[in-house]
Amino acid sequence: MAFISYLKSEHAKDDPDAINGFAFNLEWWAKKPRDVSPIAAKLAEACLYVVEHYEKFGATPEIYSDLRSRYQKLAAKFNRLSRR
Repeated sequence: MAFISYLKSEHAKDDPDAINGFAFNLEWWAKKPRDVSPIAAKLAEACLYVVEHYEKFGATPEIYSDLRSRYQKLAAKFNRLSRR
């Protein structure tokens, strides 16, 4: 959860690599519902934070494609897992 604190801090400003790498990790964790369900609500909240503060990270579409929509899908997935 320390990384989520980093994302919410001012230190993550203009750090698109942070949210890009985190998205890959989250996508991997989403494939392991039994392992991640205890923290799924916190992960969904982190995903929504990225979506709502996307401009903060400075992720250009030319380099990072549609990273925001990946986070929207991940938030929905983790929300479902948190209700199990």
